[in-house]
Amino acid sequence: MPNRKKLGKRSKSKGRAWEQAVVRLLKPIFGDKVHRGHQDSRGGAAAGEGCDVEGTPFWVETKHGKAVSPMAALRQCREAQQVRGDTRPPTVIIKDDRKPPGWKVGQSLSPPIVVMELSDWLDLIQDWAELKSDAGEKVALCRKERKLR
Repeated sequence: MPNRKKLGKRSKSKGRAWEQAVVRLLKPIFGDKVHRGHQDSRGGAAAGEGCDVEGTPFWVETKHGKAVSPMAALRQCREAQQVRGDTRPPTVIIKDDRKPPGWKVGQSLSPPIVVMELSDWLDLIQDWAELKSDAGEKVALCRKERKLR
């Protein structure tokens, strides 16, 4: 059985590799300013650590594991963001263990998922719909006030 030190190093390497994969996925969209955030395992957000992926309009945290809880991950992301006083929408990108970062339709593998608050997602979708509408494409857009019942 591997010792704890090796397990910790392996876990950090796995997390770093997933962060780098997310950076590669986001660079074509947001440009070369996208990079891994400053990491400090000794203090987290309280020690001045930023999010996992910087250079986007979102506070991006990445999670990679066997049984990542999306709600717990979003809660942790929100807390880190609030400690820093950052106003970007908290966003978590989660990938299961041993699943490739890219996938194709028809594969039985679990694709990575994005978790964010509904209000932030609705703002994002509204902006997207307005851009599509401005471009001359037909998009049905509901302008009613958004409330969950």
